[in-house]
Amino acid sequence: MISTSRIALLIGLAFLAILIMFWLPPILQDPGYHHFADSRTILGVPNFWNVISNAPFFFVALWGFGALGSEGAFAENWERHAYFILLAGLTLVAFGSGYYHVHPSDSTLFWDRLPMTIVFMTLLAITVGERISSRVGRVLLLPFLAIGVMSLLAWKLTGDLRAYGLVQFYPMLALPLMLILFPGRYSAVTGIWAMIAFYALAKLLELADHLLWNAAAPISGHPWKHIAGAIAMLCYVQTIRHRKLAHQTYPISSRLFNGCEPPNPLAQLHSSDKNGQHIRISLATPGKGCPKTARLVPFCSSANGTRSARRSGFWIIEIYRLIGRGFHLKKSVPTI
Repeated sequence: MISTSRIALLIGLAFLAILIMFWLPPILQDPGYHHFADSRTILGVPNFWNVISNAPFFFVALWGFGALGSEGAFAENWERHAYFILLAGLTLVAFGSGYYHVHPSDSTLFWDRLPMTIVFMTLLAITVGERISSRVGRVLLLPFLAIGVMSLLAWKLTGDLRAYGLVQFYPMLALPLMLILFPGRYSAVTGIWAMIAFYALAKLLELADHLLWNAAAPISGHPWKHIAGAIAMLCYVQTIRHRKLAHQTYPISSRLFNGCEPPNPLAQLHSSDKNGQHIRISLATPGKGCPKTARLVPFCSSANGTRSARRSGFWIIEIYRLIGRGFHLKKSVPTI
C-alpha cells in the first residue's frame, strides 16, 4: 500500500512551489539570454553550433520510437500513448530549438520552450503513473499538458516567467523524490537517475556558456547543454526499451487466511492461452492450519510475453513468504 504521508509530502512540495511562485515578484525574460557566447556563422547558418547541436534530440526520438512495439515496456495502453507524446515533444525540441537559435528572440523562444514543456509534463504524468497510481497518472496526463501550455501562454501575454519556471523545475524536483519514496512497477531505474544527472549537467552548462568560451574558446557551454540534454533523454529512452515489469509485494493480513501456512505445491499443468502463449498452471493445496473449506489454489505464469497473458485473464499470485503474523503476496505479470 502506498504511504499517504509520502503522497502528502509530494503534494505539499507542489503547494510550496506554487506559494513561492506567487510570493516572488514577476520574472521577466532577460534580453541578454539571447546573446550566446558562440555566435559564429558557418555555412551561412547563424549561431551554427547552437543550432546544429539540437540534431541529437531528433535522433534520440527516432531511437525511442522503437520501444513502442515492446510487449514488456508498457503495462497499460495509456503509458504507450504518453510515451509517444513524449517522443513527439522530443522530436519538436530539435526543430523548435533549432529555429530559435537561428533567430534568437522572445517570439522564437516560445517555440523552443513549448516542446520542452510537453516533454517535462508528460514525463511527470508517466512517473506518477508508474510510481504512485496508474489511474492517477492517466487522469493527470492531459491536465499536466494543459498547465504546461498555459504557463507559456501566460509568459507570452504578460511577460511573466514564474509559471513557466514552476513547470520546468518542479518535475525535476518531484522525479527524484518519487524514485526514492515509491516503489516502481518496472525494472531498470538506473537510466532514470542518469537522465536526472545529465539534465542537471545541461543546466550547469547553460549557465557556464560565456565562462567556458572565455576559458577555452571555441568551446562554449550552450551547445554542450544541448548534447547533455539529448544524452539525458537517451538514458530514459534506453530504460524504456529494456525495462520489464518488476515483481511487487503487497502485505496481506494473516487473519484473512485464519492463520494458515503458505500453500504446498501439488501439480503443474502446461497449456496455451488464446494467443498461443505458453502458460504454466500450478495447483497448490491449502497450507497447514487452513480451514477445511479451503480449495485448491491455482497459480499461473507465462513462459514469454506479458500482454497476451494478461488478456487471457491470468495473473501470477504467488504466496512466497510468511513474515511475522502476515502473508505477503507477490503479484506480477510474467516477464520474458
